[in-house]
Amino acid sequence: MDEICLLALIGLPAVGKTSFCKLLLQIESVPFNVCHICYDEFIDISEENLVNYKEQRDKLLNTLDNLIGAWKSSKMINETLMKSCSAYKDNGRNRLLILCDDNHFYGSMRYRLYQIARKYGLSYGQIFFDCTLDLALQQNTVREGSHRVPEEVVTRMYTKLEVPDLKNNSWEQNTFTLATENLNKEYISLNLVPFIVRNFAVPLKPLEFPATCPTKQSQVHELDLLMRKHIGTVISKIPPNVNKKQIALVLNDSRKDILDDCKALEHLVDADIRNFLQLFEGKIESVLNGHKLAEDK
Repeated sequence: MDEICLLALIGLPAVGKTSFCKLLLQIESVPFNVCHICYDEFIDISEENLVNYKEQRDKLLNTLDNLIGAWKSSKMINETLMKSCSAYKDNGRNRLLILCDDNHFYGSMRYRLYQIARKYGLSYGQIFFDCTLDLALQQNTVREGSHRVPEEVVTRMYTKLEVPDLKNNSWEQNTFTLATENLNKEYISLNLVPFIVRNFAVPLKPLEFPATCPTKQSQVHELDLLMRKHIGTVISKIPPNVNKKQIALVLNDSRKDILDDCKALEHLVDADIRNFLQLFEGKIESVLNGHKLAEDK
């Protein structure tokens, strides 16, 4: 493949992400080949496997990374790719769209995909499926069997969903917000296909590393110190009547998650540290707003 675009799908369960993929695959003569990777087919999110969720996710992303490296070098679709796709459509083009069909409710999850795209000089884009919690819950009830997600899980994900921040995250600029009522082939053909084509025109520039640069360990340590400092500042400004311990616990869990994502990257540059820090600042704001809403009820 001469050109590859990674497209992250973002949204709650049952908002139409997989339906979008199926509709796109049905549209004739789109100017790119389509590979649909549905994470649910590779990650077991049953109660007994929740502990291993992050490990499974990391393994899937590492596999995707390795496959893209193989595709870039061979310039052709092979049997390994076919096994990794939930569905594949060859439209006879030299462009490949990879649909990453997952909730991607944390910004750090999306940033991992962006990192892979940047590593190989791919294009990167996002589609945010804008849907109310009530509608998502309603649509979830008509799902069959194992496809139905427990209501409390959907509700919890709604409170944790980090909407793409186009203002502060420059890497999220190529984001299309899709209202669920527009989920049909005509709208996708007229709006989403052109959006995807535009993404192909702006591939990311692969990183160039200077001869002397900080070690990954020192960069991770620097990020850890900055996040700890942020937590300390936030906690010091919280009124005495507020449960500081609970907020500190949540923020420290977020700090550890971001550090894990940071450590999983093969290379780090200063921009990565800034982006991870911005993601953490977004989490802080989300936690504080959530706590305020809970108090106001």
